[in-house]
Amino acid sequence: MRVVSTIRKSDLMSHQIQAELLPTEYCPTPHLVITVDGAPLDQILVAATGDESFLGLIPAWLGDMTDPTERKIVWDRIQQPTGTNTKVPVLMCPDDLDLWCSVILADTTRADDTVTWHALGTHAGRSDGLPHSIGLAVDWLPAIGPFRFDRAAYDACVARFRLDLEANGR
Repeated sequence: MRVVSTIRKSDLMSHQIQAELLPTEYCPTPHLVITVDGAPLDQILVAATGDESFLGLIPAWLGDMTDPTERKIVWDRIQQPTGTNTKVPVLMCPDDLDLWCSVILADTTRADDTVTWHALGTHAGRSDGLPHSIGLAVDWLPAIGPFRFDRAAYDACVARFRLDLEANGR
């Protein structure tokens, strides 16, 4: 496992986001992974919080999500209009591949030139109302974020996931 430094709230610089083909803790076959400043997002969460349960979470943007309704909710939020703020699922459990298990959300604002993840947190709501209620209640992780990305780089990362989704017929 690569050593990852903690990214503190005081770091207001722009961060690099990419979709990279990498193995993860529970998926040894390389698949698309969200990396920030070259480090996989699950590893960033572990480094920031010390919570090993985040290790091995996979992008909710993959085409592997089992429920088409949940996949649509995730992609509607990823492609939010400029000037809006929403809670975007970014990571999920690799076992269940849905929004009912472990889900990491990003409090996301899309601007003309940037996309900002103000905070990252875990879904804390009750299961009734899921999947539409995902993100209504979130336990924000205090030791991580915000992340500000160049809009073109963020859109390129998203486009790579979209190509993967379409290549798998979803």
